[in-house]
Amino acid sequence: MNLYLQNSYGMTETTGPHVGTPVMYFNPKKPEDFHEVGFPVPGGDLKIKNQNNDQEGEICMRGRNVMMGYLKQPEETCKIFDSEGFLASGDIGKVREDGYLFITGRIKEIIITAGG
Repeated sequence: MNLYLQNSYGMTETTGPHVGTPVMYFNPKKPEDFHEVGFPVPGGDLKIKNQNNDQEGEICMRGRNVMMGYLKQPEETCKIFDSEGFLASGDIGKVREDGYLFITGRIKEIIITAGG
């Protein structure tokens, strides 16, 4: 039996996946390929902020699926959106020339527990 996986990437603030592998790109994934994510969803934009020499930087997303802000927390909302309306993810990645996203790390390693 062949196992086919579809990688996707998103966060609660993007109402689920913002980047994924379209059906035509399905292929068996090896464990070393799981950092390969795919392309933005239709209507979604992606940019890499503060790129280093390897073109890696913070993954930022924009689109109709991205939240408008944190409820009654304008200061927190301003911290994660830039002037162009891109949401900062806190994840590090790079985009290939054809627009394919690769996740390469995290800016901060934070685990939020039930206690906040």
